[in-house]
Amino acid sequence: MLPESPEDIAHPGDPVLPAPAPPPDDDAQAVDPAGDDTGAATPPQAAGAAPVRLRPVRLSLPVAPPTTTSLVLAGLFPRGLAFLVDAMILVLVESFLLIGSSAATGGVLWLALWAAYEWYFLVDRNGQTPGKMLMRIRVVKVDGSPLKTPDALLRYLGYVINSLPFVFGMGWAWAVIDSRRQGWHDKLARTLVVVVSRPGPSPDSARRG
Repeated sequence: MLPESPEDIAHPGDPVLPAPAPPPDDDAQAVDPAGDDTGAATPPQAAGAAPVRLRPVRLSLPVAPPTTTSLVLAGLFPRGLAFLVDAMILVLVESFLLIGSSAATGGVLWLALWAAYEWYFLVDRNGQTPGKMLMRIRVVKVDGSPLKTPDALLRYLGYVINSLPFVFGMGWAWAVIDSRRQGWHDKLARTLVVVVSRPGPSPDSARRG
């Protein structure tokens, strides 16, 4: 055994120094204090601090609007009956308003009354004139939305075009061959005539039945 050097000999009264810490191991992995060893290093936490837990984030995605595939096109027969009912109502109203008036005045009043009739019921009454209410059909835009004032006036203009004598009723008959049963007035205003869906029974009435 070699004798110790004078520097290695401890003398009485010298301070006691702590042993040097071992060098860090690069391959060591930090362990989660909660016991979840994920293999990833975690930042040091203060003494006594609770571990931080992340909460999942919930994202709300927008709901797609309803498509027109749920719309059921109205048949030509109920549409024709609805038109006849509306025409009879207009004739009765005009007959009271035209007492003692000239033919020219009657023609202008008929056009104005018909336009106001279509505008009021198609815009303010959910696309249903009295005749359409009776037949449970209504007029909507091609995307299923309700009509606005320009749409109702354009559709009425199509009515006038269809009624011209040199058109020979082709504007009305076009609905027979069209895949979406659109007459010229529907093509002009981009509208459809659809069946009004019946509301289903409520759960209370179903239980009572």
